[in-house]
Amino acid sequence: MINIIGPRGSGKTIKLLQAAREKNNIILTSNSRALREKAKSLGYRDVEIIGFGDLDNDNFSLGKDVLIDNIDSVCDYLLNKFYGLEIVGFSVTINEDEKRN
Repeated sequence: MINIIGPRGSGKTIKLLQAAREKNNIILTSNSRALREKAKSLGYRDVEIIGFGDLDNDNFSLGKDVLIDNIDSVCDYLLNKFYGLEIVGFSVTINEDEKRN
């Protein structure tokens, strides 16, 4: 599993786009339009980016592994949509044998 952790402006999005291109993965994000624009401006037109609305489509199937942009927003969306819950905090475990950027 790839873990990209860092503050705003530290290059997380570029690393995520690079990983998606290298591994032919899809990126799931809360704001697919903004990420598509950023990817295009950075030369990553070949990276497939989807948003939450795509998950609501009954005919939608990922068919590829997924990288998630801002995991907290995805978890918050899913928990709120299906259970009416809101995330108020979380922890993350990084194993030494996993790639960390």
